[in-house]
Amino acid sequence: MSEFIYILENESFPGVVKIGRTEREVAERVKELSSATGVPTEFTVFRKFVVEDAITAERKIHERLAEYRVSGNREFFRLSADEATSALEEMLGKNSQRSPDYDREDDLFFAATQIAISLGKIEWPANLTGRLKISYDEALNLIQGLQARGILNSHNELCSDLRLEHEKRIREVHKKQQHGECERLEKESAQHEMILKIRKVRELLAGLHDAETGQVAEVSFENDNGNLVVAIRGTEWVRLEAQRLLSSFAEQ
Repeated sequence: MSEFIYILENESFPGVVKIGRTEREVAERVKELSSATGVPTEFTVFRKFVVEDAITAERKIHERLAEYRVSGNREFFRLSADEATSALEEMLGKNSQRSPDYDREDDLFFAATQIAISLGKIEWPANLTGRLKISYDEALNLIQGLQARGILNSHNELCSDLRLEHEKRIREVHKKQQHGECERLEKESAQHEMILKIRKVRELLAGLHDAETGQVAEVSFENDNGNLVVAIRGTEWVRLEAQRLLSSFAEQ
């Protein structure tokens, strides 16, 4: 039965990797760890190595990387995934078999393909490094892989079959942007109209007061789903007079 040493990443723990061991499939161990309470996002496999004695290998690795360990009783290390990989390759040497993570490779190719469709082409590896959080060399390999699969041509442009999908996505993006702009303009127009109504009501009721008591009308406003609600406080005469004025205003 194969034994593994793995390097895991989690976007909730930037700059930190988890280095551990398992005698099961690494994917099973990752699923188990990701389902634990207190882990907001899933772990992903960055690298895994097949070893003869995972317990001994893990102990030596943890001893070697002790200065980077986040906590003495946890398997987390303050290292980048690339730094951890270099350290493990140096320690495990040629006697260990590096096991490629095909699931991760497939995920990266799928994500790179979606980026290519969105952009129409991949001009530089930098188009992928930031978006996929991978190294320059990995991005370069992905581009070469996209060319080999017929997704990109020799100029790193989308092949003709996928260019139609790119143009479709561009139209969808423009449509969403136009829709969003229309909604923004409608909202601004409604807000402007509401401000004008409030201003006119204030002007209409300005100076309204009860001649006998001298009490002035207290006016407040509320926006009820786009409808202006005017509340009047004062004597009964003030409220009735305000209602009369507002009725005549509404009829205009």
